[in-house]
Amino acid sequence: METRTCAKCGALRPASGDTCVQCGTPFADSPEQSAIAYGSAAVGRPRSGLAVGACVLASSSLVGWLLPPFGFTLALLGIVLASLARREGSSRLATVSLVLGCVGLAATVVNSAIGAWIGYHGMLK
Repeated sequence: METRTCAKCGALRPASGDTCVQCGTPFADSPEQSAIAYGSAAVGRPRSGLAVGACVLASSSLVGWLLPPFGFTLALLGIVLASLARREGSSRLATVSLVLGCVGLAATVVNSAIGAWIGYHGMLK
């Protein structure tokens, strides 16, 4: 007789059973359904390292715009990594990172333009 293991409590069960004899949890046919049924963190796609990196860089660019060389670098790296992560299939976090990177880049460009205008007109004296 073939047996399976309960994903929640670890008890062995017959392959034909619908619920765990030990804890009463209903069984699913596939590991993905089991993860959904038990509220496991394994549900969904694994988070992409590129998307997380893009989010960190893009978020940092929202502070880095105060110093344009850092703001440009952080925003552009965040945008590039977010684009690569979107291509890889990690869409939600990559999209948020892409938006944050674009906002950081825009803030950096505006800050640079204002600084250049103030410098050109000699208002720093």
